[in-house]
Amino acid sequence: MKFELDLMDARREGREESKQKLVKFLTSQKTAPSEIVAALVNVYQMSEKAAQEYVAEYMKIRK
Repeated sequence: MKFELDLMDARREGREESKQKLVKFLTSQKTAPSEIVAALVNVYQMSEKAAQEYVAEYMKIRK
């Protein structure tokens, strides 16, 4: 049971890191925030609101 929980945590962390890399890459390519949101929605099946919040948080941290 503990192993399964650890595995789930590792997947979650990997997914989070993957989202961060995608947003960082698209930002470096001067992609519009609305297009970054659309990419998150399509690739990670996030809700649009969650994707918007994710991008907004990334932009806030980056400044």
